[in-house]
Amino acid sequence: MAPAFGRKFAQEAEQKRAQAESERRCVAELEAEMERERQERAAAEVAEEVDRLATEQARAAEVDEETVRLRAQMLAEHPWMAEYAVKSQQEAAALF
Repeated sequence: MAPAFGRKFAQEAEQKRAQAESERRCVAELEAEMERERQERAAAEVAEEVDRLATEQARAAEVDEETVRLRAQMLAEHPWMAEYAVKSQQEAAALF
């Protein structure tokens, strides 16, 4: 009777060890999957920020081009403004 009890005890211990190992693998797989998802979210956030900055930079360039175009148009239509700007700058430089 004792050897049968010993085998049963050993068998139960082996089953518990196998169950614990299986649970450890499951936990490790879940942690790895969570880390991958976290990295994917972080990469998506970075990509969105890069896209937002690129769009913002493109808009700023468009505004700069429009500003230059409007200034050139204004100076072409009103040449006295350029003369006035130069004179004002010279007067300001003379003050300092």
